[in-house]
Amino acid sequence: MEKLIENIKNEILKDKEIVNFIRKHKISEELFLKYINVFYQQKLANDICNACLGKKPCEMDVYEMQSKLEYNYGTITRKYIHCPYLDKVNEDFLEMLFFPETQITGKIFDTPERLDVINAINEYMQNPKENKGIFIHGAFGTGKTFILLWIAKQLAKLKLKVVFVYYPDLVRHIKSSIVNNKVEDIVNKLKTADVLMLDDIGGENNTNYIRDEVLGPILQYRMLGNMPTFMTSNYNIDQLGIHFMETKTEVDQIKSMRIIDRIKFMMKVVELIDKNYRLN
Repeated sequence: MEKLIENIKNEILKDKEIVNFIRKHKISEELFLKYINVFYQQKLANDICNACLGKKPCEMDVYEMQSKLEYNYGTITRKYIHCPYLDKVNEDFLEMLFFPETQITGKIFDTPERLDVINAINEYMQNPKENKGIFIHGAFGTGKTFILLWIAKQLAKLKLKVVFVYYPDLVRHIKSSIVNNKVEDIVNKLKTADVLMLDDIGGENNTNYIRDEVLGPILQYRMLGNMPTFMTSNYNIDQLGIHFMETKTEVDQIKSMRIIDRIKFMMKVVELIDKNYRLN
């Protein structure tokens, strides 16, 4: 037993962060041995974090948190803090367009009502470069945007270039950019992203131009290239089809159906059924 304890002690003392903690608080041999299990658990946690640095799916015992040793009147414990590496990944691989900077923390609530959404995400993440994206629809405030942001963060860790767009503001921007011929630049960015995410589609003021010259070509390009695309909407797929009809002429019905057919082909359609978290 003594040899085992000595081996564990030697392993712990290879960790510079723990050694600095022991020196700073002048931890005695007796106190070290009393809390050797806490030190060892912290050593294992440090090994996990140092091998990750925010670049891989989190394997910590408390998800997406980092633990630190804490000394308080002769007691040594581990405290948890938000992982400082998470947002650094986003800077390189997650581009937010027309969307306020936001800190994405925590896990997706895994409730029976969200089973279809969770299953769709798990299925997609098995092969994120090849699998279909997801069209998430549901009522206001149920967490569609949060879920999409969470997926984006996971993909950014895999070094996939994700472009996340708040669609209503994209439409407003494009309408104002027509006069200076800058529409093509942004359309090309959305066409060629490794993963494209369009949040709140259907929340915009639709026009024939946006439908036929912007959204249609983007979806067509990505469909032919088998490039993952995600959407959220307050509309279900049938309601979105009505939304895309600027008028109810036969021509507009056909063009709307073409958009909807592409969405169905490129994305798994799932409904998010949950309470309105904005009211809490």
